[in-house]
Amino acid sequence: MSSLKASLTGGGIAKWGKFIPSADGLHTFTYETEGTMRLDLEGKEPLYFYGYLTGMDDINDEHVVVSGVGNLILKDLEGDAIMCKVDWFVKDGKDKGMFRFWSGTGKWEGIDGEIDVTLNPALTETDDKFGAFLEGEGTVSLK
Repeated sequence: MSSLKASLTGGGIAKWGKFIPSADGLHTFTYETEGTMRLDLEGKEPLYFYGYLTGMDDINDEHVVVSGVGNLILKDLEGDAIMCKVDWFVKDGKDKGMFRFWSGTGKWEGIDGEIDVTLNPALTETDDKFGAFLEGEGTVSLK
């Protein structure tokens, strides 16, 4: 397997489920997000994907996601897919995430890697929608 420097950029709209109070003063909710992403791998042409992400987060009264988990599928123009586990957290006052590529189909079979992303709000959030742009860097290994 070859290990390559990687960067990921993209944006999308999340539809939030109902906020349910939790014991620690936060609220828990489910979400689903659709958007597009660009994956740049060292020495290769940019790759473009449709992304679908679903998960569950904990949010404070200011609508800041303090922690959460999700699963992401990225489909390329030929229909091959990358599966990814996502963990959300706050670090140094910023919304952050760790994307862990764990499986793929077709040309992405055997993919592995991690990309540390920062989430930047792109639209005013409401009680049921949230727009954001993400960007990050890491390494990806391919067969």
